[in-house]
Amino acid sequence: MRHAPASMSSDEKTTADWIFATATVIWAIAVGLIARILLMTFAQQWGGKRALLWLESTPRGLAVGAITIQLALLALVAFRARLVPILRARLLRATRERPSHWVLALLFILGLAPFANLFGVLVAKLTGSDLESMKYVSDLIQRASSADLILLAIVLSLFPAVVEESLFRGLLLGSLSGLRVPFAIGLQALAFGLFHMDVAQGAATLVLGLGFGFIAQSTGSLKGSMLAHAGYNFTVLLVQRSLGDTEPAMKWQIFELTFGLVVAALAARKLYEHAKVSSGVVS
Repeated sequence: MRHAPASMSSDEKTTADWIFATATVIWAIAVGLIARILLMTFAQQWGGKRALLWLESTPRGLAVGAITIQLALLALVAFRARLVPILRARLLRATRERPSHWVLALLFILGLAPFANLFGVLVAKLTGSDLESMKYVSDLIQRASSADLILLAIVLSLFPAVVEESLFRGLLLGSLSGLRVPFAIGLQALAFGLFHMDVAQGAATLVLGLGFGFIAQSTGSLKGSMLAHAGYNFTVLLVQRSLGDTEPAMKWQIFELTFGLVVAALAARKLYEHAKVSSGVVS
């Protein structure tokens, strides 16, 4: 979003904002794909099929792939932020703000998680898509050693929380600040889902993106959404480590979904009340 000089009309500024937001989404998807392709090409050139197999089928290979993509996205965040000084200043300020009500933010996302995961599975089944990518990651997490598990916890929890929140809830949501808040949150959540390039994961992350966007808007800080993002990813890692692909009984799933939605609703109400009292950013 290149903030326009005073002479630029509101329509022209809105157009510039849309162009920046759209370009950011396209760049994010492209950078993720290019990073994967370059990594696979380098592995094959460097170590042949053996290196490629290691990259694709080991916990440390998963960690290397995740680090590569996150570093590429971090470079994208820095590059895009340099284009817009005002947006860069907002991003830096949002990452420096204290994470007000971070416990509520974490409870909100963890409560929303069962619904997000169920929604992802249902969309995959309705569209005839498989769940292979989810099973692939779950299998690697189960086979990971203690040292590899710690590495994966850092790479899959902390890195995406910082980088993806800066990109989607920082730059992208910030560039849509001229829109009504619910519409802006919905658009960045849709982009967040599309970025993952997988039907089940994309549907689940769309729901989570709505939650992360709401947290960022209601607290005025990216630290809250970063902590919630990291907490969610770490919880998923622990669940996959302990349960794997085993599905709990239907009664437990219903209880988990109901209890989670109640917790999410209560936390969301408190966050909304906080936003109205402190800054009025949610409308």
